[in-house]
Amino acid sequence: MSGLLNGAGYAVVTVLTLVGFWAAIDAARRPQEAWRQVGARKWLWVIGMLVGTYFVVGLIFVLLYLGGVRKDLQAVQAGTVP
Repeated sequence: MSGLLNGAGYAVVTVLTLVGFWAAIDAARRPQEAWRQVGARKWLWVIGMLVGTYFVVGLIFVLLYLGGVRKDLQAVQAGTVP
C-alpha cells in the first residue's frame, strides 16, 4: 500500500512541477510592455515561479499567476483594459 501512495505522491509532485515550469515559460514569453500596463514585475514572477516551484512558495506564485495576472496580461495583449 505504501508503494502506491509513494507513486501517487511522485505523480502529484511531477504534475505540479510541470505546471509551474509551464507557467514560468508562459510568463517569460509575454512582452515587457504588457507587464508594465498590468503593473507587475516580469522578472519577479518568472524567477518566483522557477525557483519557487521547488518549494511551496512557488505554488502560490503559480496559482496567483494563473488565477489573475495571466488573465490581465491576456486582456492587455488583446487590447482590452483589465
